[in-house]
Amino acid sequence: MNPGRFQPGTDILAPWGDDPYLYPAIVLGVDPASKQAFVIYWGGNTAGVHDDLLRPLDLRPGMEVEVDLRGVNSYERCTISRGLGGALCFVNQSGHEVWAAFAKVRVRRR
Repeated sequence: MNPGRFQPGTDILAPWGDDPYLYPAIVLGVDPASKQAFVIYWGGNTAGVHDDLLRPLDLRPGMEVEVDLRGVNSYERCTISRGLGGALCFVNQSGHEVWAAFAKVRVRRR
């Protein structure tokens, strides 16, 4: 059940429906006939997403993202300053450094 662009177990960014953002997820597999990827988002939901819509999980220092720092689906713009495993340190709009897990990040689709 895979020749997709990403192997099962790969961390990626995936859309959630028509939402204009991409969210961190893990590839579970890809149906080779339909190119439908089955993913589990770091936030816990699962979905089927066309393989062409997946992007590498490339979150790096200097990148601007949105982060749900309060855990209430209220995102604020932040800049990544550094990372450690599945956690990232951000500088928020007030200039303060805050840490959050990948699950709390979203990236605008391009």
